[in-house]
Amino acid sequence: AGGFLAITPHWVPFPEIMVAFTGIAEIAGAVGLIIPQTRKWAAICLALYALCVWPANFNHALNGIAFDGKALSWWYHGPRLAFQPVLIWLAFWVGHVTNWPFGKSRSPFTPSSVFLHAGLRFIVAISLLLAILVLSAMWMTGASRN
Repeated sequence: AGGFLAITPHWVPFPEIMVAFTGIAEIAGAVGLIIPQTRKWAAICLALYALCVWPANFNHALNGIAFDGKALSWWYHGPRLAFQPVLIWLAFWVGHVTNWPFGKSRSPFTPSSVFLHAGLRFIVAISLLLAILVLSAMWMTGASRN
């Protein structure tokens, strides 16, 4: 078994189903960030998703599991593991769940500052969506070779 299935910890029930579910959840969450009515819940779900897949990242790193036949060094694993909390925060920030560390208030509310802040969140949300879609396409292409 290759790809994400290989790095899934042994204690995860129904690993094939969980890998497929997390892929679908990741794409749905990224799309949900763009839709104002679903943005907050999508952010919470993506943050929970990132927390739930973190053990797979540790499993990958600590057990030296080759991903698609390639062993990765700590130059990959170290930043990847350290960046996971940032991804969780980023989901919360893009989804308007938190405004930390930028403060509770964006006063003074000038139209330009509000649009700049909203525009930055939108750009980050679109970037996350594109990254998730590209990674998913790469994974699906790699999965089809196995």
